[in-house]
Amino acid sequence: MPTPQVEKLYYDTLRRIAKEYMTPEQLRRRAGQYGLSYLEALEMSYDNIQVFAADAIRGKRRPKDFGAGKPKKGASNAQSVAPDATPAPDTKTCA
Repeated sequence: MPTPQVEKLYYDTLRRIAKEYMTPEQLRRRAGQYGLSYLEALEMSYDNIQVFAADAIRGKRRPKDFGAGKPKKGASNAQSVAPDATPAPDTKTCA
């Protein structure tokens, strides 16, 4: 389980990304004020978000999944999956 300091760092990082960055539409309207094209401003924002995320996880291990260990001998696949497990989103539909 992550320590309270690590949880606070993750929360602060996600909050900063969610609240302090302009939306794509805001970037489109304001990019010229900074002497950038929309695509340049969008690229810079994306790069900054990746840096913040990388800084937040640097030196941290991925937490273990609790309750999703090896299945017991004779258990079917359905029993070995955690009840709250959800399938990963289909990233091919994101554009």
